[in-house]
Amino acid sequence: MYVRQLGVDWFECLAPAKLNLFLEVRGRFPDGYHELETVMCGISLYDTLWFQSVQEHTNVELEVVPVGAPFADVPRGADNLLVRAVTLLQRAQGVAVGARLRLFKRIPTQAGMGGGSSDAAAALLLANQAWGLGLTRSQLLPFAAELGSDVSFFLGDSPAVCRGRGEQLQPYLGAIPRQFVVVKPNEGLATAEVYRELSLDQPPRPLPAKLGDAQIFNRLQEPALALLPKLNQLMDRMRILGLSPWITGSGSALFAACAGRVRALRSANQLR
Repeated sequence: MYVRQLGVDWFECLAPAKLNLFLEVRGRFPDGYHELETVMCGISLYDTLWFQSVQEHTNVELEVVPVGAPFADVPRGADNLLVRAVTLLQRAQGVAVGARLRLFKRIPTQAGMGGGSSDAAAALLLANQAWGLGLTRSQLLPFAAELGSDVSFFLGDSPAVCRGRGEQLQPYLGAIPRQFVVVKPNEGLATAEVYRELSLDQPPRPLPAKLGDAQIFNRLQEPALALLPKLNQLMDRMRILGLSPWITGSGSALFAACAGRVRALRSANQLR
């Protein structure tokens, strides 16, 4: 992610979606959160976030502009993760001005693609820049960890291994595919519901040294399929095309690695 200035007082950041190329649930913490080990990579689907510092008040205002993707309701107020991100930084740093945000939303919601977390990370970077706080990305990480498990990833390098609740990061040095096809049905899946359906009665898989077709894995796929059986039909269509589909995150988006851009575009057009 990077921040650039638009005109006199607006700043812009592109917030990418992510895919989970490996996701294992290694246990449950005493507070009920799950212990994860996952490899995530950013992709070229992104939201665009604009940020303007406002001198007249200390409110954080959000406008959401949908751009051609299936969405559940996106909250505009304090329930929105990026509003919480800006408010958290504002209060922690004693900022006495407000903010106006405009989010051009392309990443579908309830998809397992990290759109809300990516938007929150972009909001932290934009607020830091627009308000002249001068914090490094390392200094922003505690705020990211407080906001949610995936937010920290979007402040760092991609691909990355994320452990714990997702806040423990290190670069993933193994080989990964570079071209993907992503399929998102109109229906979404709530992360909490998928985790409630999860069984931890199987031994955890070790993290592979590389992530080709044969090594991609997601422990949440089985409960996601149980909650949204329609995904089985979409996966069958992808397999007919010679693809090996997996769910990303808690779903409902599916993805498959492709050997080259031409193959990926052909497969996407056939699935569309």
